[in-house]
Formats: sequence, C-alpha cells, structure tokens
Amino acid sequence: MPSTIDQLRAEYEALIKVYVAAARLRQFPVPFDDHQALVGAVDECRSALDRSVLDPPADGEVLPSDWQKLVAAYPREEFFAAFRDAHAALHKLWTAAVGKDGYDKELWKTVDNALASFARDAAERVGIGRSEPLL
Repeated sequence: MPSTIDQLRAEYEALIKVYVAAARLRQFPVPFDDHQALVGAVDECRSALDRSVLDPPADGEVLPSDWQKLVAAYPREEFFAAFRDAHAALHKLWTAAVGKDGYDKELWKTVDNALASFARDAAERVGIGRSEPLL
C-alpha cells in the first residue's frame, strides 16, 4: 500500500491532467480528441481517488467507493430524467390538442395513466420504491 504522501502525489498528478484537459475544452469548437483526453484523465483521476488511505479495508474485503455508489445510483437518475422528459412531452402534446377536432380527453388520460403505470413498474426495477415520487 502506498504511503500517504505517495497517494497525495498520485492524486495531484491525476487532478492536474483533468484540469489541463478541461481547460482545453474552453475553446470553440472543441476538438473531439480533447473530449477523449478528458474522459481518460477523469478515469485516471477516479482510480487515484478511489483508494482509501485513512481506512484501508481488511485483507480480502472490498468496500464500495463513493464513485461506485454514484455509479450504482446512476440508473435512478437516468430513469428520473427519462421519465421527466416523456411526461413533459406527453403533456405538451396533450395541451396542444385541447380544443382541436378529435380531441378526446379520456383518451389522453388513458395514455397518461399508462405512461405513469409503466414508469412506476420500471422504477421498481432500478430500486425506486412505490412511495417515492417520480417527478
């Protein structure tokens, strides 16, 4: 296991690469290679920061890092974003249809209820409880 000073040096080097890559992204248009450089720098930085210097795990024990916890939570955030977009699109179309020929409020309510029901079932699959609001 590296010493604390070695760990700090590794973190410093990794963070410098992130800052340099991010600074290059301030130009317009941003070259695609700079995006790739930032992704690589962030991956390297994440690897350096994932180690716990102060509280190392026991032999054979693997503790989830903050980054791993964030990644595990990401499907939730992705789900919420997708549902918000779908819900907003449905209500935008519904509002635009009000008062036009063929407008059927009950049909729109059926579509809205179906979306909500589907979303609620899908939400459970990514760990969102039935009592947790989706919007």
